[in-house]
Amino acid sequence: MADAELGVCVVGAGNMGRNHVRAWSQVKGTRLVALADLDESRSGPLAAEYGIANVYADYHRAVDRSDVDIVSVCIPAYYHPEATIFGAEHGKHVLCEKPIALTTERAEAMIETAKANKVRLGVGFQLRQLQSTRDLKRIFRDGTVGRPAMWVYNYAWPIRPKLAMHDMLTGNGGPVVDFCPHRFDLWSQVFGSEAIQVEAQGFTLGRGRQELAGLERLAPDTVSLLVRYASGDVGSLSITWGLPPGVTGGTTAEIWSAKGLVRPDTDKTEVLTEGGQATTLGPYQEDVMVEAMARQAEAFARAARGQGEPGATGEDGLAALRVSLAALRSAETAQPIDPRSM
Repeated sequence: MADAELGVCVVGAGNMGRNHVRAWSQVKGTRLVALADLDESRSGPLAAEYGIANVYADYHRAVDRSDVDIVSVCIPAYYHPEATIFGAEHGKHVLCEKPIALTTERAEAMIETAKANKVRLGVGFQLRQLQSTRDLKRIFRDGTVGRPAMWVYNYAWPIRPKLAMHDMLTGNGGPVVDFCPHRFDLWSQVFGSEAIQVEAQGFTLGRGRQELAGLERLAPDTVSLLVRYASGDVGSLSITWGLPPGVTGGTTAEIWSAKGLVRPDTDKTEVLTEGGQATTLGPYQEDVMVEAMARQAEAFARAARGQGEPGATGEDGLAALRVSLAALRSAETAQPIDPRSM
């Protein structure tokens, strides 16, 4: 397999499925051979656009093709374990979107099944692939940023039109489970440390909204949380997906330390130090859904060939999920939670 062309099947033709299809179309030595989605109005046009000859409503038939070596799982998180385990049991390497799963038990089953079948399992943490992330890791290592540091991140959006995003039972688990793992993984990478304590408070602004009336159990959509790392650094995050439709707030990010302030962004990183000195790294001219996704796919293809590790492993996905679940538990109990206990 070291030199052979790798066949790729993408499961899910929504926004993330489209991003994965575009990414795989740019990876040399791979070929998109199948696309699966229950909604043919999505899968048909996407397949035609990228020349994918084989389109299925049933992902089992797509994944089980003899010419499929890699499966990208891009369906709601509740179904990640089912599709990933099926793929691994049929000898396919699986790149699964985040969050890896909705429970640690199902995430662990995914990891163990991949190991038992000697295939690779990767998780979609494409922020790792950005130059901005590499620069942040460097300035933390070289002492530009004082330690401990506090990384503050705020993100405010209206109710998501994709209802699965708000579904706690069979969807993506709300922003703490669906979106925040990107931040938890990024913090862990840049701090070079594991999370040891989580405190959170939150509620559901969208409760009672007609847009969400069909969901049996709504996920908390508005949460503030603190994550303490073994390094002494702290991540602070406030997020809402509960604003009224048509109302979008801002996104802000700053890192505070005794040596100064860093404003991290995917396009540039500003470093402000004592005396008002300012340094700008970038502009990077990178898109997290284009260049970073393509690099993630390239890294996974190399891993499938036995030439290194995926950009992020199943274990990385599980670690981030534990922080998400600890945040939800803390919000319920008003107690700090060690994510390693989840």
